[in-house]
Amino acid sequence: MDDIGRLEEERNKLRDEERSLIQNLRELSSKLKEVRSELSDNRDKRDQLNETIKLLKQERDQLRTKAKNGIEQFSETRKSTPGGRRAAQAEKELASLEWKVQTTPFDRDQEKRMMIQIRARESQVVSNRKLQQLRGEIEKYKQEGDTVHAKIQELAAESQKHHLEILKLREQSSSIKQEIDEKVVLLDVTREKALLAAQKFLMAQNQNRYTTRVMRTEKDRAHREGLKAVAQEKLEKKEKLSLLELNALYGSGEDDEEDTSG
Repeated sequence: MDDIGRLEEERNKLRDEERSLIQNLRELSSKLKEVRSELSDNRDKRDQLNETIKLLKQERDQLRTKAKNGIEQFSETRKSTPGGRRAAQAEKELASLEWKVQTTPFDRDQEKRMMIQIRARESQVVSNRKLQQLRGEIEKYKQEGDTVHAKIQELAAESQKHHLEILKLREQSSSIKQEIDEKVVLLDVTREKALLAAQKFLMAQNQNRYTTRVMRTEKDRAHREGLKAVAQEKLEKKEKLSLLELNALYGSGEDDEEDTSG
């Protein structure tokens, strides 16, 4: 392979490398765009979940506060409940006393004692009913709080998945960005090399054309000189000359003009 062929091959190789790098950069840019879009989507979902978790935590804390207040109220109510009887027993005793008052004749002192007992049982029944109500409310608040807490844990796990995905995508994005930067530098170097190779090839090609033209001119000149010598010899021998020989002998060629002008 001659120098021109080698230079052309080098130029074409560098051009192919340049096109390959450009295509590679397009693919990397498209991939980076996809990764950043996915990163943004995961970040939005995580932030939305965290905002929901924040509100649920407030709701859970409110329910726990209500349960705590209910427990304190329950404790105070139980302390103030007279007799310490169970609710069913107190209501049964109250009903029995009320029936006894309605069906049994009492003197004034006996009736007074019975009314005191009835009021005591009534107070105990009311307190027991209040305790039952408080116990139900406390249990309700606890269950609701546990339900909200379970939901918080569920959403927190989902948020953590998005967070881990965000970390992975950030790493991918950084890696792709670094690769793009490296490819851009390599593309600039390759372009410079390709331009230099193209210039070398063009210079060699022009030089070759010039050399070929000069060689052709020299060949034509030698041919004319040969014809001229033959024509001169024929002329001396008084032989017939051809048109080419006449033109070589008497014609004014480019070389003669150049010599005359020189």
